[in-house]
Amino acid sequence: PVKDVAVELSVKVDTGRRWVYRAEKSGEMIKKRDESSLEAEVKDLRARLRDAEDENRFLKKAAAFFASGQHNKNGSR
Repeated sequence: PVKDVAVELSVKVDTGRRWVYRAEKSGEMIKKRDESSLEAEVKDLRARLRDAEDENRFLKKAAAFFASGQHNKNGSR
């Protein structure tokens, strides 16, 4: 609560409320999100990371294959 933070910072409660109001108005205040939506986002981001890592491994193997010149040995120019 604003009152507790104001006391901790040794400022008037009205000053704390004014700071919160200005922060909300300017968009600087981060809105508290419910835990389940954060967990869902983390799960989604982990899945996307896993996919990106898989694609990266594939691309590294493909780059190594083409860099080795083995694709030309089969006459496929």
